[in-house]
Amino acid sequence: MILKVAATMFRERGYDAARIEDIAERAEVSPGTVYTYFKTKENILLSILALHRESSIERRLRIVQSPPDDLTEAFVRYERALLTDATHYLDRDLWRRVTAAGIMATSSKIGGRSVMIDRLANRERLQILETLRERGLLPRGFAVEQVAEILRAVSYHVWIRFLRGELRSLALAKRAIARNVEFVLGRQAVAQARARAA
Repeated sequence: MILKVAATMFRERGYDAARIEDIAERAEVSPGTVYTYFKTKENILLSILALHRESSIERRLRIVQSPPDDLTEAFVRYERALLTDATHYLDRDLWRRVTAAGIMATSSKIGGRSVMIDRLANRERLQILETLRERGLLPRGFAVEQVAEILRAVSYHVWIRFLRGELRSLALAKRAIARNVEFVLGRQAVAQARARAA
């Protein structure tokens, strides 16, 4: 209950303006109770990130463990799920804080969690590609690691555009990720077809 209230207050007031005392009041507990579970506001944010990871894993794992046979469709679904799940508990401002820490303060707790989330997503991308390869749906010599890295970069680019506000809504971000994934994987398919024909 405290985490959901805190997430709501962070969205409403901003991380810096939301005070632990206000979170406690809205959660109908004493500030001491909040401090018992979370020594700092940063610990609350870390716990919200953990809640995000736990709540989002089920949908993503369904895609990761049993991706559609079509490479492009598999990644459009996966990347859209990432975007949808990311905004369930944390808003743009909180993700800006988390993403910036993942770049500028990787040794901080929040920065470390940001890096961990990124690495997990990349492992999941690799798993999708490996599954499709095992099914015989990718040609021999398909550069799984390189394609996963390219998709990671495409996803990160769209994510940053979303955080900066260039993509004003989640729907626009989902369309951008689909368009970019289709472009990258479509190019990959054309290159593979040419290589097989040669």
